Parts: sequence; C-alpha cells; structure tokens
Amino acid sequence: MKRFVSCLLCVLLLGMMLGACDSRETAETTPAPSETIGIICGGEEGPHPTAHFADYREFFHGTEPVEIYGGSEDHEKITAYLQEVRSDPDSVLVPHQNGSPVVLRAEEGFSGIVVMDRELYNFLWTWFYTNVEGEPVTIRLSELSEENAALASGKTASEFVAAIAPGAPNVNNYQENPNYVDIFSRDAVIDGVSRSILVSRTTDGRGRCLFVLNGHLVVIAAPMDVVSDEWLARFSLAPYSE
Repeated sequence: MKRFVSCLLCVLLLGMMLGACDSRETAETTPAPSETIGIICGGEEGPHPTAHFADYREFFHGTEPVEIYGGSEDHEKITAYLQEVRSDPDSVLVPHQNGSPVVLRAEEGFSGIVVMDRELYNFLWTWFYTNVEGEPVTIRLSELSEENAALASGKTASEFVAAIAPGAPNVNNYQENPNYVDIFSRDAVIDGVSRSILVSRTTDGRGRCLFVLNGHLVVIAAPMDVVSDEWLARFSLAPYSE
C-alpha cells in the first residue's frame, strides 16, 4: 500500500511539473502586447521618434518587438500609442475606400505604415502609403486631443490650422513661402458629409488636402489632381478588418 501511495505521489508531481512547463512555454511563445514594444535609439534616423511596419498585420498583430528609432530618448508618447495599437486594435482607425481598408504599397524595402511623433504641428502621425490611379499617395492620420477636437468644431480647416499653428502655411500667409503655388479652402463631401478642406499646391507638382474627420486630423498628399472629389466621397475612417 505504501509503495502504491508513493508511486501515485510521483505521478502527480510529474504531472504538475509538466503542466508548469507547458504554461511557461505558452507564455513565452505568445508575448503580451507590452512585450512587443522595444525601444532602439537611432540618432542617425533623425529628430522624430519613428516606427516602421510592412503592412496592417505587422502593425496590429506583430509578435516581434517594435523598433523605435530617432528622437533621442523621448519615446513615451509613441510607445503609449503603439501599446494601444497592439492591445486594443478596434480603437485605432485606419483609412478606408469604399468601405475597405486602403491597399498599402507592397514594395520590397519600403514600409506600408510609418508612425512618427513630433512631426507636422508637433503631433503624432500615422502614415499609410498607398496608390491612386498608379500614383503614390500618402494618407496621414493624427488623433486629436479633446481640446483640439473642440477647437476644430465650427472652424474651417484653414482656421483650425491657423489656431493650432499660427506660423504654418494657410490661405492668409502662403504667399510668404516660395514653395507654395496656392493654398485655398473649400468644401467637399467626405463620408457622406460636406466638410471643409484645406488644399495646397506646391512648386514640385504635389498637392495636399487637410480636413478633420472622426476626431482625427487627416492629410492626404499626392500629385496634383490625383485625389478627386469622387475619391474623397468614398473615403472614411474605421477600425481595421481583414
């Protein structure tokens, strides 16, 4: 009887040890979102903390640590944002066309998505690289703070830019900047609603339109006249889904 009890205890102990190993192996192979954000200071990459992603899957569900370059050691804001992307992807909006996420460029050696802090207007931006009619187009999104979202309410896009960045090019001062051909404000239907957009044209043949949508500041940069009113009418922001 004693021999039977001893054998039973050995079996139970062995089972507990194997279970612990299985749990540890599962934890190691499925890292928590907090473990997939790494920081690499790369001073040569420029002054803006930046992270690069090949596609949506890597952006939202990547299991490898994210490498954040540049910006000395001030990565608090971009790290917090990337933690949100990984832990609560449904709260992060991405650009859509015709109800589907825009198709990202798939060129070897180039990123499809780039997150950059302290860029335009000193905001954190997510850049999505796509193509429209065969031309390269960059869609940039920046989630507005509650204060700036309230500030944007009731203002034209140009008035909002003048409020958050008085020295930035707008309809009233672009003549002072030799890089701009024209900047003007107009309305366009976007996601079913007429909205104010700020359109700029530069001497290098590029165009840019800026507007506020769903609590985000949106900037679309493309060759002149590539982004049409019809394209804007089909544009929206929504959580990513495959």
